Amino acid sequence: MLQHSESTQGHCPLIGDVPQHMYYSLDASSRSTSPAATQSLWLKATVCTIAALAGCLAYAHTAPAHSHNWAQSQATHTAPRSPAAMRLPLRSSTLSSPSQGPRAVAHAATTKSLPDAPARRTALAGAHNTALPQSGPALLWLAGALLAAAGALVHYARPHPTGSFATLAAADCGPIAMYTATGTPVQSQTQRIMEEMTSRQQQATGAGGATTYEALQRADKIWKGIREMPTGDAAGPAPQFVREVSQPLGVVPGYDVVVCGGTLGILAATALQKKGLKVAVIEQGLLRGREQEWNVSRSEMNELVELGLLSTEQIEEAIVVEFNPMRCGFGSGPDVNVRDVLNLGVAPNKLLAMLRARFEELGGTVLERTGLQGVEVCTDGVRLPISGENGSEVTARLVVDCMGFGSPIVRQVRWGKKPDGVCMVVGTMASGFPAESNTSGDLIYTCSPMFEDSSGTLQGQYFWEAFPASSGPTDRTTYMFTYLDASPHRQSLEEMFEDYWKLMPGYQNVRLEDLEVQRCLFGFFPTFKDSPLAPSFDRVLQIGDASGIQSPLSFGGFGAMIRHLGRISDGVSGALAAEALDAKALQGLNPYMPNLSGAWLFQKAMSVSLGENPDRNFINELMTTNFKVMEGLGEPVLKPFLQDVVQFGPLFRTLAGMILGDPLFGVAVLLQVGPLAVLEWTRHFIALGMYDLLHKVARAPLESSAELPWLSARQRFLLQCKVKEWEYGSGNDYVLPSTSPSEP
Repeated sequence: MLQHSESTQGHCPLIGDVPQHMYYSLDASSRSTSPAATQSLWLKATVCTIAALAGCLAYAHTAPAHSHNWAQSQATHTAPRSPAAMRLPLRSSTLSSPSQGPRAVAHAATTKSLPDAPARRTALAGAHNTALPQSGPALLWLAGALLAAAGALVHYARPHPTGSFATLAAADCGPIAMYTATGTPVQSQTQRIMEEMTSRQQQATGAGGATTYEALQRADKIWKGIREMPTGDAAGPAPQFVREVSQPLGVVPGYDVVVCGGTLGILAATALQKKGLKVAVIEQGLLRGREQEWNVSRSEMNELVELGLLSTEQIEEAIVVEFNPMRCGFGSGPDVNVRDVLNLGVAPNKLLAMLRARFEELGGTVLERTGLQGVEVCTDGVRLPISGENGSEVTARLVVDCMGFGSPIVRQVRWGKKPDGVCMVVGTMASGFPAESNTSGDLIYTCSPMFEDSSGTLQGQYFWEAFPASSGPTDRTTYMFTYLDASPHRQSLEEMFEDYWKLMPGYQNVRLEDLEVQRCLFGFFPTFKDSPLAPSFDRVLQIGDASGIQSPLSFGGFGAMIRHLGRISDGVSGALAAEALDAKALQGLNPYMPNLSGAWLFQKAMSVSLGENPDRNFINELMTTNFKVMEGLGEPVLKPFLQDVVQFGPLFRTLAGMILGDPLFGVAVLLQVGPLAVLEWTRHFIALGMYDLLHKVARAPLESSAELPWLSARQRFLLQCKVKEWEYGSGNDYVLPSTSPSEP
């Protein structure tokens, strides 16, 4: 169900884990809801204090000494605190109550030096019972005392936000820094583990890599930018990475196709080169795979053999580990075990090396260490300015964008639009797991209810995936992931990692100190409802993660890339042959797919919007019911769903089984996801049924019509795209394997 791509690279300590004598710093802006409100409150407190001091000075000549001393004491308590005074000790005894957030503790510490409430009331009562002098200064003293009391109320009784360290870091408040008593910054457990891992690896191999703590911080900075990004008109003009000019290229294009992004792009490039096209791959770094395995099913790997890209022997060489069964389980519900679904570990470095060798053997060109500086679309081709050792530009008839979620072309197209959903994932590959039990995997699993931050705000549900690694019998990869939106107050990857260290040992029944972390893995995968992304420019086509062709339930598109590889390579070849390279024609290669759009309801049901408060076991109960029904319906229903393929018949039978089995729970699901989301999904569900019917009834006549001699090449191309749209949009491209090779 969850497949990985090269883009997988990826809380501050929870309150209960703050050591004794720790400090955190708040700047002045963190004491109120906005800078303007802060200035207003400080101004009021300052004016009140000045007035109180003036009253005290005036009364000094007329009032009794004891009243004068009391007024001075009140004025002292009313004075604003300096920034230095805002560094407050957080003692473990103070934090023992789970209901107290750090800001509540900060407020308690701030007010600690004030007289207690009875003492203040006694003092005020004494002031009112004192015989008031009849002179003007005495009246001024009274006014000053009242203003001093008002100043104290303004300064101390104004709203003090409460929440967890996660809330403090994400909200529009001051920065949080953790310090020891000596002023040394405190490391999170994530930082300590990752830096120890990096140091150990550098000593052994001299390699750093993209799994360092610095890489995690960079990823978190990008994630924070997405959460806080302005949308719509507030985002301003989009960057012009792609420019369209109404003039010819001026030269014969050097290539038929230039594929930008080589990690998954080498798959498409090799398939296109095999069709006789002249293809180049532009890769900013080195074209090589990482060490962490990708998970696929054997049927998906066999696609590479059927397309003629690799041999069976090469496929077996790339498969470095195989395991069965794969477990699915949720909360206290029964486990569901399946075989031969995402149960292979493929070595990306081996697979990509084989594909590159095959690509270059067929005549393809790889341009490594080459930066893409822009895209200029002309009337008869595309000019791509580049940097590096391979010249200043390349030209092509068509550009294929395979640069993933972070593609600068996609950034321009989606400028000012937040993702509709995000899958966040953290994990490790570690040594030290019991070898005797490290022989099977978890496909999707939960062992806890929904999680909250320390302020009690419900965040979502943590899911797990785990499987043996090829590097040793005690090595195991474990992922923790969750589905959420891109609201500003969502947690960071580092905060999620802090939860991971606490929860993973219980999930895997190990002790963290017995494990040696070899790699830390992390990432976030934005998804959009308008996927696949329709081309916005002539002669530019998105594929893979850049197009959003993967399911919103999946993190990474390696499996989806292989699944659509034949369709994409046939379509691109047909578009070039028909000169159907305008944006409207290329939309036939990234069409509306109701099975992909319909999967959004599943992500909605597996996530929680901020402010919602369902039963903490709702998602576990939903998934348990769903999988129980699918298991009863058999492999033709269960296996496609686990491989991110939604089909009308299996989906209809599953929903019917869930509703008939527990009608009241069906109502609970409707209430949780919301009627609007269900109505939107119903439209896609009806379209899914129509696509299924059209594929079964109209496919053959339409394919025959495409061969009619009076049709133009463009018309034939568009008819062929429509046939594929019905097939893939209904999930009928998936064929259940007739035999399971790993079963006895």
